[in-house]
Amino acid sequence: MGTDPTTRLGVADHDERTTDRTGPADARIPTPKPGVGMRSRLAVTVPYWFLAPALLALILGFGFPSIDVIRRSFLTGAIVGANHWAGLDNFRRLFASSEFWQAVRVTLIFTVGSVTGTIILGFAAAMLMQKTFRGRGAVRSILLVPWVMPLVPATLVWQWMFDSQYGCVNYLLKVLGISAHGVDWLNQPRAALASVLIVQIWRNFPFAAVMYLAGLQTIPLEQYEAARVDGANGAKIIWYITLPGLRQVTRMLVLLVTIWSFGTSLTVMLLLTSGGPANATQTLTLLTYSDAFARYDYGAATAIGTLVLAISAIFAAGYLRVARRHDA
Repeated sequence: MGTDPTTRLGVADHDERTTDRTGPADARIPTPKPGVGMRSRLAVTVPYWFLAPALLALILGFGFPSIDVIRRSFLTGAIVGANHWAGLDNFRRLFASSEFWQAVRVTLIFTVGSVTGTIILGFAAAMLMQKTFRGRGAVRSILLVPWVMPLVPATLVWQWMFDSQYGCVNYLLKVLGISAHGVDWLNQPRAALASVLIVQIWRNFPFAAVMYLAGLQTIPLEQYEAARVDGANGAKIIWYITLPGLRQVTRMLVLLVTIWSFGTSLTVMLLLTSGGPANATQTLTLLTYSDAFARYDYGAATAIGTLVLAISAIFAAGYLRVARRHDA
């Protein structure tokens, strides 16, 4: 007869064998500790709690006003008091107005010129600031002065500089022999639009230069060394290495400067030319301001605001979609 297992292995071992009937695979699964699942779920929601204040401010400062502007674009009447449903009448009046289409044309010219000038001048400044020379740190600091200066005082200084009789711009043109009589910058249609563009580009290009300078630091030096070994000149290096390496920065700058052209242009044009002469510098934002606070036509003003908001949203969405498709 065989011996009893309980007498051969011991009573304690027998109890452990009889009570623990889990397989080897089950034994490898750790038993979750109390509270671990709750802590993991809390960790997932922590970033959203940090974003909540900014999201709330965005909703209160942008979301509700935008919805109210869209609602008011279908109404007629004062901004405070009784309003009446107008349907699409405000938009019909806009599309039938020659002043509106003039503002659209000026806005397109101003936006394209502002974006192009800011990108080109910012890229050139970044390429210069990347060079090693004495006083580079001081030059980089001075480069930021246009961007950090308050917009209103800076625009007033430019207004004095563009003065046809006593401005330093005309003085330099006469000294250099470019123009014997100077240019009436703020009272001639084309010159007025050019002056507003100059101020806008001067204001924005330091930001573009800083962004491009940061982007240049991310391009590996090995690519430049390999291109020089292959005999590429400076122009080819910029075209085939630098510009592709800065594609993301350029894309972001185009979007931002385009949006800024609808915003900060109001201050510049209002102080420099007030939309004149003959509406030559009146953009859609300035027309909105004039309709709302000079003519008290809030229906037309909110209709223009709704159109600008829709155009900006469509442009941003389409631009980002094309950019993602190009990256893919």
